Amino acid sequence: MDTERKRKILFAINDLGYGGGQLTVVHEANLFFKNGHDVKVLLFLPREKQELADFLIIPKENVSIIPFKSFFDAGSFIKLIKFLKANKPDVILSNLFFTNFMTRTAKLFFPRIKVFVREGNVPVEKSLWMKIFDFKASFLTKKIIVNAAAIKESFIKELKIPARKMEVIYNGIDEKFFKKNDFRDKRKDFGLKKDDFVLINVSSMNSVKKGHSYLIEIAEKLVKNNSDKIKLVMVGDGKRKKELEKMAYDRGISGNVLFAGGQNDVEKWLGMADVFVLTSLWEGMPNAMLEAMAMGLPAVAFNVGGVEEALEDGVNGFLIKPEDQNGFIGGVLEIMANRELRGVMSKRAIETAERFTWSNHFEQLEKLICAE
Repeated sequence: MDTERKRKILFAINDLGYGGGQLTVVHEANLFFKNGHDVKVLLFLPREKQELADFLIIPKENVSIIPFKSFFDAGSFIKLIKFLKANKPDVILSNLFFTNFMTRTAKLFFPRIKVFVREGNVPVEKSLWMKIFDFKASFLTKKIIVNAAAIKESFIKELKIPARKMEVIYNGIDEKFFKKNDFRDKRKDFGLKKDDFVLINVSSMNSVKKGHSYLIEIAEKLVKNNSDKIKLVMVGDGKRKKELEKMAYDRGISGNVLFAGGQNDVEKWLGMADVFVLTSLWEGMPNAMLEAMAMGLPAVAFNVGGVEEALEDGVNGFLIKPEDQNGFIGGVLEIMANRELRGVMSKRAIETAERFTWSNHFEQLEKLICAE
């Protein structure tokens, strides 16, 4: 294995707007560039704002865009072929389904290029034609990288992807989340009171898979049956936000649910909370939960996907059977009532999160893609 020779690495992704996959690409591109590799980034979908592009430290001329209009945009596909012929990357590290489709199709013209794809979606999110393509395209792919062992197993079982093609590499957590900053004294700045018991969820509001409706129903039962001091902070934005705001209003708890919208300083919001809550109906390894744990928050979460690979029931939080609202409420109330337990879980949450660093992530990824 030759990990010393520097590679020409092309990171390919739909765009560099705010998103978990996009943030991962920025971190990885920067780390590979710092380690002496020749790094370029190629974007595939037009977008008015590419907010995360400003965080790249690679030369600006190393960032390109081929704005595809659809899967059937032959003109843009020809431009992609010409781009790859001119730049001659050793490795393409591709992200998100549209880009993964295009890069793996282009691989047919470039047998020498090693294509690695990162899968962020679990099979249940894929249509039949996507599943068929993923199976066939796996034979054009050096490795399929997933961020949880549970996702690996689901790809092997449900999509019949050969196990040798699958690789688990956990995502990293930004160093700022490990600084253990406590922003509780800033609660009034966020519209909260000093003695509130604050639950926080951080996630996109574009999909029902995030289970926000369950979270609002749980918050309603907690507030009405236990304490008006319970506050739920929902950080994130998306097309379902107005629907969720109306749901909270209709249930009479709009004063207890704070819709914070998308935030650049998520660590400040996490730093003034007491417990992280996750009601997703399916997940890989949720980075938002890991970030919260790095800041010392116990978590209460539905046991889906890779959640149990970081969250240990009764140790650093509580794992709840999916859709079990009563069990979820019980977990929240136990953490709320027992300050000593909360302290122990907080310490163990931090210890867990320390396994998920960008340095660990990069070490595994570099070793994988530089292998001969």
